[in-house]
Amino acid sequence: MQKFKIGIVEDEKAIAEKVAEKLEAWQYEAIIFDNYTAIADQVRGNKVDLIILDIKLPAYDGFYWAQEIRKFSKMPILFLSSQNEPMSKITSVTVGGDVFIEKPFHLDVLISNVQALLRRSYDYNEQTDLVYRNLLLNIDNWAVTFDDRTESLTKNEGLLLKTFIQAPEKIHSRDQLMEVLWENSAFISENTLTQNVSRLRKKLEELTGEAYIETVRGMGYRL
Repeated sequence: MQKFKIGIVEDEKAIAEKVAEKLEAWQYEAIIFDNYTAIADQVRGNKVDLIILDIKLPAYDGFYWAQEIRKFSKMPILFLSSQNEPMSKITSVTVGGDVFIEKPFHLDVLISNVQALLRRSYDYNEQTDLVYRNLLLNIDNWAVTFDDRTESLTKNEGLLLKTFIQAPEKIHSRDQLMEVLWENSAFISENTLTQNVSRLRKKLEELTGEAYIETVRGMGYRL
């Protein structure tokens, strides 16, 4: 599986690190560029596949660097900015940007846009491996690996774990999870969901020795 390299140009360190952490959880290689007078050189030297650019930067702004990058690359450019007035969005397109995401933003929205841009630009299939901490889930064969040990999951167990990994901090309600597992859940009892979650929890605990799935009373489940 190709591992795409994503460049991040964001002068708010906390945001840059959170974006990098999220990208790496999705098996991308994330590189934070912080030499704000040589962004184009860093992008070219590291051969990134996509660049995430803030607009308001020290020295030169993101619009300037987008134009510089366009002189040597057609890579996707995704702008992140709190400058949400129409002219900023128009300029982002004019200088070669592909997507404009307003701050504050949800990391899952960012990931969805990154995936769409890479798919459109490089014609690749959706990733088959999802990672959370030391767990690796292969969604082709519904197998979960921890260190050098692998456990087979049923399709429903795999779908549950995939849902949890894709939004690990989110509390997933029972209704939401039932919709994930059964397109028409009207005739499925909640006890059936409980059994699926319990089996997945047991398999993960036996595999890792840790309790990965938390029950949030009255609300649902999360990793």
